[in-house]
Amino acid sequence: MAARGRVESAGWLSELFGRPVSMLMMDAQGPLLREQDVRTGGLVQAKISSSALEEMDALADMGFRLVESEVDFILERSGVTLGGMGTVVDDGVPVVEHGGVQADPAEGGCPVAAVGIRPATAEDLDRAGDLAAEGLGHSRFRLPWFSVDERRHLYRTWARAAVMGSHDDLCLLAGDGGDRGLVTLRQENGSARIGLLAVAPGHQRRGIGTALLRAAAHWGAQRGLAQLRVATQASNPGAIAFYQAQGARVGALSQWFYR
Repeated sequence: MAARGRVESAGWLSELFGRPVSMLMMDAQGPLLREQDVRTGGLVQAKISSSALEEMDALADMGFRLVESEVDFILERSGVTLGGMGTVVDDGVPVVEHGGVQADPAEGGCPVAAVGIRPATAEDLDRAGDLAAEGLGHSRFRLPWFSVDERRHLYRTWARAAVMGSHDDLCLLAGDGGDRGLVTLRQENGSARIGLLAVAPGHQRRGIGTALLRAAAHWGAQRGLAQLRVATQASNPGAIAFYQAQGARVGALSQWFYR
């Protein structure tokens, strides 16, 4: 099967990394792709549904390599427990997610202590950037296509932008000092979408991720959004188990290819 579609510049990634990065948009009704179309002098990405086997074969014939599998989860509003929230301030964001100490199955049965959740402000730019850079190790932005420093730069920039309402609409921080974890959110196609969710090294399996996820669900519910969506890598079984324990179902499976 011949591949059809078009190659578009991924402008913000090209600017961020200082080299050409493009996206191949597959389209069964589009023009036939030629070798010169994907010879951009830089990296070309393609995201393909896991059921599109013929398109995967066509990409392989053009020299693309499988990089990562992506699982997109959906949490229905009724499937996320919002109980235990404390005072709600700042545009409907819960300040206290858990009170007291309890065991959370989604955190491996580890105790969950009280944790504060609050919106990040301009004063938190460096804090949010550092949390994302250090807490997000599983990524399709990996060697040999992207260096560790490039990956950290990407997530630091993304988190800082979310604090200011760019790329994502909001960044929430966990912990009294805002140094235990973060989640970024945006409204997308009638759902709430998590962009980044990171827990600081040394604070995993203490309920921070659960608190952030429930705060994200609450943010969406306050806006009348019935679904919360979040994507993770198939190579990250811990994240997959975490979302499944929270009642998430698989909405889509995709494959990322690079050339």
